[in-house]
Amino acid sequence: MEIRYTHAKVKFLRLILFLVVFLSFFDLIAQASVIKDRTEFLKYAGTVTTESFEGMTPVTGATVLTQIPASDINDNFQMDRGGSGLMQVWNTTTDPSLDAADGDQAIFFSAGALSTEENPSSFRFSNFQGSSAQINTFGFYLVDWNNSVTQGALSFKTDTGVTGILEEVVQSLPNNVVRYFGIITTEPFSEITIYTTIPGDWTLIDAVSYGIEGLHPPKASDDMAIKVPSTFICEGNKKGFPVDLDGVNNGTSNDPNETLFVIETLNGKIGGDKVVQDKVLFYSFLNNNCSNPTCTNCPSGKFLFRFVDMTAFGFDINNSDTWVYKTIPKISLRARNNQDPRPNTTKPYSVVKAYKETNNATPGNLIDINPSIEVTGNGGYTQCAFEDLDDGIGEVYIQTDFAENIMNDIILYSNPVNTPLGASVEVSSNNGTLKFDQINGTGTTTVTKQKNGPGFGGNFSICDPNEFYNITTTANFSGNIEVCLEYNESCESSDLQLLHFENGQWIDVTTSIDTDNNIICGVVNSLSPFAIVTSSKPFNFWYAFLLGLILLVIILLILKNRNKD
Repeated sequence: MEIRYTHAKVKFLRLILFLVVFLSFFDLIAQASVIKDRTEFLKYAGTVTTESFEGMTPVTGATVLTQIPASDINDNFQMDRGGSGLMQVWNTTTDPSLDAADGDQAIFFSAGALSTEENPSSFRFSNFQGSSAQINTFGFYLVDWNNSVTQGALSFKTDTGVTGILEEVVQSLPNNVVRYFGIITTEPFSEITIYTTIPGDWTLIDAVSYGIEGLHPPKASDDMAIKVPSTFICEGNKKGFPVDLDGVNNGTSNDPNETLFVIETLNGKIGGDKVVQDKVLFYSFLNNNCSNPTCTNCPSGKFLFRFVDMTAFGFDINNSDTWVYKTIPKISLRARNNQDPRPNTTKPYSVVKAYKETNNATPGNLIDINPSIEVTGNGGYTQCAFEDLDDGIGEVYIQTDFAENIMNDIILYSNPVNTPLGASVEVSSNNGTLKFDQINGTGTTTVTKQKNGPGFGGNFSICDPNEFYNITTTANFSGNIEVCLEYNESCESSDLQLLHFENGQWIDVTTSIDTDNNIICGVVNSLSPFAIVTSSKPFNFWYAFLLGLILLVIILLILKNRNKD
């Protein structure tokens, strides 16, 4: 009997473990980004509806509302309270020490003195647009006052199971502190509940915004300096360090990494170092530890950061000839120097620049906003942040006239999600446009040109030797995808075709060709390399032999006639 009980207990524990793993996996699928700045939130939220609660009848006294119907809020949404929370429409003009974030009215709520982690107060938002419309963006202002609470948390949960922490209170906040919380999820929802375990907190909520077009902002990686070994990368050398920026597997042997962070030395040396147990990147115009003999009149130290697509066909981390360079939307870092300049330098200079493309150090190739930042030194760090969401950053150039330079907190960012939820979703990227039948989970779609691609087993000639197309998406889609790519006019041909590499072979997927705009389209249900080609007739030996024989007979007849004359 005891043995049976033990077996049953083991089975039960296994079942619990399975459920925990399963639910953890589900949480990884359905994710949320929390943005604590309204301007930044609106950049990725798309079109939103905003309710500022103006025109509603304020509640006076200690009357507690259990529900504010959607019809009372211009049919935008409904609010319900739960636990020991209090909720009222509040007119802030009655107290000159208060100020709503938008207008004169807001929603007052308090967690109540009985709120605990086991029994939180809650405020549910539902019935969006007066119905059960689904959304994937939700944002609001919070204004605290009369706040003496020193512990607790503000969190959220959607009816589809997506959860997250908005704020953890570890000390009392000053009165009238205005904060913003924007939530963007990968999975749409029709209800969202805000939970608070901050007992007795008095709070105003205002300018509630929601929508269905939300796209996730770029996601930050770890400090790249910790990846660089202490051995120097010397002049004429480069070294790459794999990074997982998108947070998903891409179906390659390099998973989960899809980006190679490359450091290249043009002059000088660069390598990992420690400053008070902090791993940093040390660089210098000096080439000692690298060259023999050491330079005596050294030029400026010059270095490059680049980014390689590890999902590209034929990628080999040990062969830089296979590297296909890509762009990232944002990079940030801190840099400083010791003010010990190169000899005979009258105006020592240290700078970090960001370019759109590699191998193009021209002013026109610099990113559009804040492309160049001078590192002033003076013992302190200079903060350098570069962002280009339109063209991306393909190369970061570092130059210094100082012997000792330190770079820290090198943070790379993923491409922001550009493929929203919905039907007939169209995405444009790098001379290509994709139209998905259905997007069930947001993601990032990219079209990358590359030199290398699978060989052609058939009778095809590629339109442009440098233009294989590697098309990928992290979005969850169903149905077909229409792929449309631009081609050069020199490729114009009556037998132009769009090929898709499927199951180890090239397949013609062409559906239309727009010769006026030089666009060729095809329909597929999966993504991988694409190529624009023309048909080439195979060499026929007997056809050539017969043609040669005919020409020979003609020549002999001509010569024979001349001899008769």
